[in-house]
Amino acid sequence: MSGRDVHFEIPADDVERASAFYAGAFGWQLSSMPGKGYTLIRTAPSDEQGMPQ
Repeated sequence: MSGRDVHFEIPADDVERASAFYAGAFGWQLSSMPGKGYTLIRTAPSDEQGMPQ
């Protein structure tokens, strides 16, 4: 195991505002999951399967 976090949750009342903040502040890539109520956050480059490199 690489010692990296692979899952965490950040609660937010305004998801669009929070997404804009984290994308701007940290350069994270955020993708909404329609119908799931989740937003996926990529904090590092990933491979074709979505696994962090």
